Amino acid sequence: MPDGKNETPEYRAAIKKLRAWHENREVADRERVTPLRVLMMAARFRPIDHCDLPTYFDSRLRMSYMCDTLNPQGSDYQKALLHFANSVQVTEENIREVQKDLLITLANAAAIETPAVKTDKPSMEGRMAWELEMVTKLKDEAEYPAVNRKFWTECDEPFQFLAALREYYEIFVWCCSTVARVPNGRDATNSGS
Repeated sequence: MPDGKNETPEYRAAIKKLRAWHENREVADRERVTPLRVLMMAARFRPIDHCDLPTYFDSRLRMSYMCDTLNPQGSDYQKALLHFANSVQVTEENIREVQKDLLITLANAAAIETPAVKTDKPSMEGRMAWELEMVTKLKDEAEYPAVNRKFWTECDEPFQFLAALREYYEIFVWCCSTVARVPNGRDATNSGS
């Protein structure tokens, strides 16, 4: 092996190429294995109606989850797999509120760039109006998401969008469900409205 002073340019190029290959392989392994671990964990929990996610607080009182595989602070696909065990029964009294929450969640998860602004930036009413118009166009994607991926895969948080879209269709279009169980995420970008 050359000592560094006597390395040829070809040798340096080969080492650089070999390092890049190893780094790319490690990244690819992580990107392939992590979703697989999450899906395996979700499959183990599928028959369970309810589970608790243990948490801890650090010295600055920030809450973190002890399980890194499946938790509400995880990646998009991890969050999309989580549903509330104590879901909300959709009734005549709360049906509009449930619809409003789902439409806002859909707009937030989409975060699509429109000519005016990203969909997660307008007022809550603006988000609802945009998504109410969009949701009627997404029947195929709600029904067959693996085949129809034109819109949901372009979203900022595609799997959370798909989970909320499916729930919206199950409750309001197909009328095959009367419970809302998808978490409705909010951020502080519109905290003044």
